Amino acid sequence: MKKSIKYIILVSVLTVVGIISYLFLLNSNGLAEGKYYIKNNMEFPDAYVLVNDNTIQFFNIDFNSMFREQQLSSILIAQEERGVLNTGLSRQELENLSDINHLVVDQAYDFSALNPMKQGTNEYSYFLACEGNLFGLWINYNTWDKIIKIPGKTPTDQEIVFER
Repeated sequence: MKKSIKYIILVSVLTVVGIISYLFLLNSNGLAEGKYYIKNNMEFPDAYVLVNDNTIQFFNIDFNSMFREQQLSSILIAQEERGVLNTGLSRQELENLSDINHLVVDQAYDFSALNPMKQGTNEYSYFLACEGNLFGLWINYNTWDKIIKIPGKTPTDQEIVFER
């Protein structure tokens, strides 16, 4: 009888510890500090990401070649052709703001003020935006696997994956 009581107490304690650990991991929504290496992009095989003190910086990658033209074109069409967006900025000012490399490659981006959007149990999305929030870079972070993913330009494009 004493063995079964000890067994029940042990199982109960382990269950509570397991649930608390799971909830702690579940609520961990910050990007874990460290160096993340690119896993699936042959165009930039030496690319990596450093996350440190609420900042993120990418190295050896050219985001402008991947995203700048599409983002700038969308803003210019919305502003100049359709008239649905009035930024109050000239074409040249928009071109300067659209430099994604300046935003996250040339310098570290401070994401401490961002509120990540929860996408799933362990998935969070961040929008690393320029001044005015017109241009930027979406990143998805998996807290369980410690993976940073950058979606492609279109849903059919392959995402860029960085692992710690």
